[in-house]
Formats: sequence, C-alpha cells, structure tokens
Amino acid sequence: LSWASACATSRAYRVRGRPGERGGHLAALLPVVDLINHAFEANCILVDAAHLAGPGAVAVTAARDIRAGESLRTNYGDIPNDQLLLNYGFVLEENDHDRLSLPAGALSFALQQTVAQRLPPQLSDQEAHELTNLQTVLLQQSHLLDVTTLHITHTGEVEETTMALVRVLVLQSPAEAAAVTNPLHVQETIIEERARLVLFALCTSAEEELGTSIEHDLQLLATATVSHTTAAVATEGADGGGRDEGEGAKGEGEGEDEGGAAAATGAGREAAIRYRL
Repeated sequence: LSWASACATSRAYRVRGRPGERGGHLAALLPVVDLINHAFEANCILVDAAHLAGPGAVAVTAARDIRAGESLRTNYGDIPNDQLLLNYGFVLEENDHDRLSLPAGALSFALQQTVAQRLPPQLSDQEAHELTNLQTVLLQQSHLLDVTTLHITHTGEVEETTMALVRVLVLQSPAEAAAVTNPLHVQETIIEERARLVLFALCTSAEEELGTSIEHDLQLLATATVSHTTAAVATEGADGGGRDEGEGAKGEGEGEDEGGAAAATGAGREAAIRYRL
C-alpha cells in the first residue's frame, strides 16, 4: 500500500486552490501531463479548463514562446531540496528555495547546551516569573507563539521569524526583556551573540544526527555510479513530483519518479553542506 501510495502521490497535481481553502481540490492524477519535467522557470502552466471541457477539466498552456523540440517544464513548487529528495528522489544543485528546517522544539536542547557554557544571572522566583511573562508578551505581540519550525536559508541566513523567536528565548532578566520592544529588530550585541550561539548549537546537534560526515557524503557522491537517466536529469532538469500548496503544482506525496531516483543514495546531504553558521 505504501508503494502504491508513493507512486500515485508523486505524480499527483493539485490543480485548484490551496489545501484547506474553500473550493480547493485534492490532488488528482493527470495522465500524460505528469510526464512534464520540473523547472523553476517554467515554460508552461496548468490552468482550469472547465469553460472548455466541463467541470474538472484542466489544460496545459504555454507560459512563453516554446521552441520546436524544447522540453516542456512546469514548476512543481518553490520547495527545498530535502522535500524533493524525501518525496521524489532528486535534488537540485541550484535551488534558491532550499533551506534547512528544524522543529522549534529542538531549541530546548540548544538552550540547555549554551546555558551550560554561559551561566545566566541567578534570578529570584519573582524575577523569573516576571521574565517569563515579559517573554510571553513579546512572543504574542510579534506573532511568534505559533512558530513551529525554524528556517535557515540556502545561503546560511537565519530567517527573520526564527531569529526573533530565539532572541526572545535567550533573554536573561526582566530588565533585558523590558528593553526589547520588537524582537524582529534587536540592536543589543549581547542578545544577538547569545541567539547565534543557540542556533549554532542547534545546527551542530542536527548535523551530528545525520550519521555520516559531510566529507564521507562527498566521497560517496564522487564515486557513485549514476544511471543514464540520472545523468540526463542532472544536465537537463529534474523529473518527478514536487510539493507546493499553490495552483497548478505537483501534489504532496512520497516516492520516487524515474527522473532522479538513482541519485538518492548519498545525495541528500549535499544540500546540508551549506548549513553552517
């Protein structure tokens, strides 16, 4: 059943609306259309064709002039390499949407690690309670209480909400918390230093859980036997499913498509090489 589900979902398209949106549709299988390869700069798009062929109909239309013999490409979605690899068995060397995503809950361990290195000031029970209240207010005002995932971009930049959340959590006294009016823009050098130490500990911990070193993975990549299909994908584009929540995007799923399946071994951590603070 898992195999069958992977085969179906890796080729499915969500052709109308976003998941959960009123009027949005579940992903659907579109024979022949699912042969179109992926490119962020697509030359064709999926459009609603109900006015041409009745309810539920979709059509592929050119997004620009297409040369005779040119491969058709749709944008499966602006998604990172880890999702491409996990669900569809390929990664893109040039992916501006690539990023490292970690659960916000992992911050507790990173905070403990940094506290062990730099002992915070001793607070009375009243001061600790006041600090917690001030932190909660800052998180509420900045809409950070609902943040469940931390993001670092493919260039190594920490995304704004991630940095703001960590800034609030590293505050060590009521006076320090009271001086912060907007966690998105903190000028205090000491707070920034603490926040980056926590993020460094977080990324180091995540890297240690990978099981192999970057050097070992690079060696695997250098010596791996690549099939003709995979070589074509590497030079011409990626085939397989993507995952996007927008209109005309490949549906959400798990599995491999023929375009990049052979590249899965060892290739996954190539993206992780960039994630060093």
